[in-house]
Amino acid sequence: MARKHNSEVLKELKYIKKTVRPLSDNETKKSILITGSTDGIGLMTAQYLKSRGHTVIGHARNQQRANDLYDILPAIDDILIADFTQLSEVEQFAKDSQRFKNFDTIIHNAGIHGGTNLFSVNVVAPYVLTLLMDKPKQLIYLSSMDHGWGKYNLDNIKQNKVSYADTKLHIAMIALAFDQAYPEIQINPIEPGWVPTNMGGQGAPDDMAISYMTQVNLIEEKINYSGTLLVDSKPVKNPNSTLLNPDALTELMDYLAERTGLTV
Repeated sequence: MARKHNSEVLKELKYIKKTVRPLSDNETKKSILITGSTDGIGLMTAQYLKSRGHTVIGHARNQQRANDLYDILPAIDDILIADFTQLSEVEQFAKDSQRFKNFDTIIHNAGIHGGTNLFSVNVVAPYVLTLLMDKPKQLIYLSSMDHGWGKYNLDNIKQNKVSYADTKLHIAMIALAFDQAYPEIQINPIEPGWVPTNMGGQGAPDDMAISYMTQVNLIEEKINYSGTLLVDSKPVKNPNSTLLNPDALTELMDYLAERTGLTV
């Protein structure tokens, strides 16, 4: 059965197709991989970048979702398939990505809102992919405004007692840790705003463009930040204080290294 997309997302896709102009001759075409691009923010980001004329590789959880993505965005250049709840499929995704050379940007957008695989999908998968995949020039990690009330507690992580907000703090933490480890790569965690996607809900108050234009502006070099949590193309004014705690960042990265067997 074809995926039923959120009506507000469909409206935004139509707006993007109608209004976005292609790259001019003096603008640079980029190659971008977006995980979790079959719906919501990932899909809108993919549509915008394809409307500009960039090369975009998508990601779907399974073949049915890949087919749905081809139906709604036939211009997408290719789609990799992997279920990020399965570590073996995350590892295979990294291998499969090697057939595409020299990504300019990888956007770690895939995420889930709840369930027993919350930490595995929202944190472990992007950690593993960052270490196994060929390094791009730029890495973008999707956090959330919810990170502000997320908690970092290693014992809770080990017992798989984490909330969505916790994992969105954790993904911002590993992004900042990777920024310190790879100074040659431009790395940013992103708050995409509270927008009316399936995850955000119909009552979400923010404009849809907030959710994808920070990524676009980073990719097209209209803003230039690294190692900074961004929202609406600007630094977040009051990020969670844990992001300023280097010991917490180190502790989380050490745990992930022990859990996955992969180190920076």
